[in-house]
Amino acid sequence: MRSMGSVRTRKLTAKQRLEIVDRVREGYTHAHLASIYGVSRPRIGQIAQADEATLALWEKNANLPPLEDQTDPTH
Repeated sequence: MRSMGSVRTRKLTAKQRLEIVDRVREGYTHAHLASIYGVSRPRIGQIAQADEATLALWEKNANLPPLEDQTDPTH
């Protein structure tokens, strides 16, 4: 039997990818985020470097409420 070592094959949701982008912007290290989400540091780097079109797609797929609903006290 072959040892799998530290191979990680976890798939991240769109919401998790957006969280990673936010946390990188807040100053979290790639190594720390890799350990939290169970992916490699290079994968964190790829996610952090996503372009605006990719971020918009993730936001759509994450089914997050519109930003206005989060800040409007009447809702």
